[in-house]
Amino acid sequence: MNIDIIMPVYNEEKCLPATIERLLKLQKEQENHINFIFVLDGCIDKSFEIINEYAKDNKSIKIIEFSKNYGQQIALLAGYKASTGDFALTMDVDLQDPPELLNEMLDCAIKNDADIVIAKKRKPINSSFIRNVNAYLFYRILNMLLYDKMTLDAGDFRLTSKKVVEIISDNKSANFSFRGIIGNWGFKTEVLEFDRNERKLGKSHYTFEKCFNLAVDTLFSRKNKLNILMCLLSFVPLVAAVIAFAFKHYTAGLILLTLFSQSIILCIIGQFAHYIFNEIKDTPRYTIKNKVNL
Repeated sequence: MNIDIIMPVYNEEKCLPATIERLLKLQKEQENHINFIFVLDGCIDKSFEIINEYAKDNKSIKIIEFSKNYGQQIALLAGYKASTGDFALTMDVDLQDPPELLNEMLDCAIKNDADIVIAKKRKPINSSFIRNVNAYLFYRILNMLLYDKMTLDAGDFRLTSKKVVEIISDNKSANFSFRGIIGNWGFKTEVLEFDRNERKLGKSHYTFEKCFNLAVDTLFSRKNKLNILMCLLSFVPLVAAVIAFAFKHYTAGLILLTLFSQSIILCIIGQFAHYIFNEIKDTPRYTIKNKVNL
């Protein structure tokens, strides 16, 4: 059986040597043939040079280098498009996702005849309070607005069958999040819980802005309830008007609430228009600067 491990990379020179050594150790212990696909998402450090040194002596280490930074989800897409294995495992390169869980995920997929195995964190790691709160709210607020629910507290650490990989590769949407689109397709999915490791080397590049953009992409790439939310928000001025007439003192508050509700509705409409524009302009989703062993 052939397995591809896909890893987006963005300025991870500090953790890459330890990660590659651990992956090569896993490769030696496997009966299955494993390829490693590193997708460099516009790195400006020595990430390419470090991986390339290993790739010179090991053809199973493959590199896709973008010409600029396109984001984690686009990097995952490029990795999926380069995948030729029977299964593809996507994971972070910082070793917070333990690559050794591959065997358990494979067993789960084969035993349950599942096309997708999602690795779910048992508990939050000892990160900052704000980061933990953001992660907690990310999934729960999105699930309130989605018809097809996401797996709570699960990132992009997942195993997918060749069948799913081929569908992902054929996806033409310009706006997507894999946490969003995969849940729309109805493939049998299993969830495997694991203890996520703390990052020991380097630092996270996942800013609040990137997290927010991922949430928006996830929301708009799935069937959502924003139309219902817009209808509910339209009643805010009515409720505020009732309160204002009851107390006869809240004219200013009524105006502000009206402006607020209208701003929310216009923001949602604008976001839909933005996504429609991205879908029809038909520009390349990424450009590749360099390939190694592909």
